[in-house]
Amino acid sequence: MIRLLCIVIHAVLVLGISSVQAKDSCVTDICHVNMGRGEFVHGPVAVGECTVCHKKTGKHKFALSKKTETLCYKCHPDRIDMNKGVHASSKEVICIKCHDPHQSQLKFQLKPGH
Repeated sequence: MIRLLCIVIHAVLVLGISSVQAKDSCVTDICHVNMGRGEFVHGPVAVGECTVCHKKTGKHKFALSKKTETLCYKCHPDRIDMNKGVHASSKEVICIKCHDPHQSQLKFQLKPGH
């Protein structure tokens, strides 16, 4: 099921859709107004599927549904091997240390300075 969702998200991105409003009021004129409008947008954010990574914990409150890397590797299993490529020099496996999990102006959703 998760693999199918990942495929659908990537297909939507290939078709050129860069932002869609989140379904559970994550993106409103008050909250996260610019979410999904970056140059490089994470697939779930682009299609408004916040609950791929987050669970609702209250009205307008969300938390990660699992440990960050567990969530990342669910759709990006090829990144588990941190001994190759640019990741080979990384001493710790913390994806969001260098990558923004929502959007970025930089390729690979890199945070500025990485």
